[in-house]
Amino acid sequence: MRNKILGLLGSAVLVLTTGGCANSSSAMDDGETIIVESDSASDIVAPHIETLSQSPLAEYMSLLWNLGLSRDEQQRELEARNIFIQETAATCMHEQGFEYYLDLTMGVQFLDGDPALWHPEDREWVAQWGYGQVIAPTRNPWTQSISLGAASSPNAQFWVDPENPTPQQWAWQQAFHGGPDYVANPGCWPLAQRAFWDNQPSQTMRESDQFRPLFDAMEIMNESLGAEIGDYEREWIQCMADAGYPNLANRWDAQINISSEIWRELSRQFADTMTTPFIIFYPGVELTDLQAELQQREIDVALADFDCRVAVDFENRDNARRWATETQFVADHRPALEALRDTVEQLSAGR
Repeated sequence: MRNKILGLLGSAVLVLTTGGCANSSSAMDDGETIIVESDSASDIVAPHIETLSQSPLAEYMSLLWNLGLSRDEQQRELEARNIFIQETAATCMHEQGFEYYLDLTMGVQFLDGDPALWHPEDREWVAQWGYGQVIAPTRNPWTQSISLGAASSPNAQFWVDPENPTPQQWAWQQAFHGGPDYVANPGCWPLAQRAFWDNQPSQTMRESDQFRPLFDAMEIMNESLGAEIGDYEREWIQCMADAGYPNLANRWDAQINISSEIWRELSRQFADTMTTPFIIFYPGVELTDLQAELQQREIDVALADFDCRVAVDFENRDNARRWATETQFVADHRPALEALRDTVEQLSAGR
């Protein structure tokens, strides 16, 4: 099983699916999805995959980056990952004397979304939907969710009852999630997740004595690229300031700022009314005055961002800068990169 390195494929909104467990609101329906984190840009991942395939490093890193995998193939890998973690956690719980039932409603999965309807690279789409945060024709098809399990799960009997928790429930929770001393008792679920990642080529290669210097050098290269601001970035920042959006430090600030504002305002609305703070409303759904106002703010920012990026030829100049740096990196580390590629191919063939 090849490992997907999400950090290299662009950021995605983290979505939490609750199933009536103890720490979810009583107002939530079974399996309802709510956004719990949005401090990073949620631009569609597909163009990032396409861009990475042009990287000078792609020849050596394609298996670690999962280049060429379709959304369905990535979903199947997530399902296999969830099964491994579930089975490992179940074995751990049984060894400690607790019941645990495999629950495939838990874990990471893609949200339902139609890629054919998601086009943030098209100006007309942006003019209608902005970044697709408040309203969009479909969910972001590349957004992943983390489900804590459905209320119908047979393990729900072990969840802590907020009204009348039992010692047995607390003991089960500590065995599963860990604590109160997480060094002595890290918990079966975190241990199962760690066991999965420890078995992935990206992790085993990074921690090996042979390839650790290569990954360290790659990290230094990426940090250097991130620390330096190119001329096109300065031009984009000035363009956004001229459009009425000053004090932006980098390309992602425009989207991060408006996303944070949306979450903050809708979360406040949720606290006041206990209505669902569900961020994506579909066409035909009547928005509240607040939601409509936030949508217009989002569209305004997204359009300015889009037009400024086009005006300064942002993507092409950004890629050219990175590819030049990576070309030099490949020249400086070719033997190690070839050895890494060959080793990962052998590991993948044996899975």
